[in-house]
Amino acid sequence: MKKLTVKIDKEKVKEQVKEQVKEESTFANFITIGRTILVAVSLYFLKDYPIPLTIIITLAIILDAADGFVARKYRSSKLGALVDILGDRVVELMILFVYAHWGLIPYFIPVIFLVRGVMTDFIRLLNHRYKDVGAAHPLELGKADNRPMRVISGLSKLFAFTVILVWQDIGLMLMYFALAVNLYRGIPAIFNSRSYALLKTFLNNITKPDKSR
Repeated sequence: MKKLTVKIDKEKVKEQVKEQVKEESTFANFITIGRTILVAVSLYFLKDYPIPLTIIITLAIILDAADGFVARKYRSSKLGALVDILGDRVVELMILFVYAHWGLIPYFIPVIFLVRGVMTDFIRLLNHRYKDVGAAHPLELGKADNRPMRVISGLSKLFAFTVILVWQDIGLMLMYFALAVNLYRGIPAIFNSRSYALLKTFLNNITKPDKSR
């Protein structure tokens, strides 16, 4: 059996990495990464300081809206949208799972957010990979991902994530409302003909026999 050897041009790889880093070094991406780190550090150190933590979480959610504006006004990278989605999901899940660990909310809330997020984000990636200009974006089906719904979703999480730190009973009710909004936006994205076609294409591609062997 012949041994397959692959020769790697280290300088070429280094240049490609440098170019990719340069491409992704945008203000919008720095905002996304910065607010993610800020929330992680704050959750670790400010458990007993609800007011400062409330202010920082509010700032992080506001910055979520700001990075899209910055990307449009200045420059967006090739992976900018994916970085933004990843940052949103990490911040959201960090807050929810930490709150569950602190006993502020039941664990099923972050678990539902996690499952819904994984499913819809996977569909987003498939839609990016298998583009079809004649098909609607999966998350726009059912009008659950239009601008008003994005605003409602953002505000519901803002109030739920902050109020629960100072008024737990009211905050828990707001958390259930945020969960309902999250599902309302996610379910149409998961169960529709476009998403079904994307998943079918993906499964066909990964199960297709490799004819090169």
